[in-house]
Amino acid sequence: MLICLASIFKYCNGLSVFMNPKKLNPKASGLSFGILYSASLFLLALLPVLFNGWAKTAVLEMSSLYIGYGPSFKGALFGLVYGFVMGSVFGYLLALLYNKFSR
Repeated sequence: MLICLASIFKYCNGLSVFMNPKKLNPKASGLSFGILYSASLFLLALLPVLFNGWAKTAVLEMSSLYIGYGPSFKGALFGLVYGFVMGSVFGYLLALLYNKFSR
């Protein structure tokens, strides 16, 4: 098996693929994390409304972290904004840290 992997790496310029990791784009990473986290908070807030109280406890626990967030359409909009801001900041910082420590 190792011989097979070694022959594959020979065609990928040796082990240079693993020695020089590519850099992450912090803006793109922040945008993608923001979109994913905002969509998840938005859908989580709408679950109790759409499915007769399902996951209401989870939404109420999250509402202790985010002011205005709750199991309603208005709360889902708050979650959309909070999720985008928090996810964008986290994704941006994660990409910066990755680029700094991957040298």
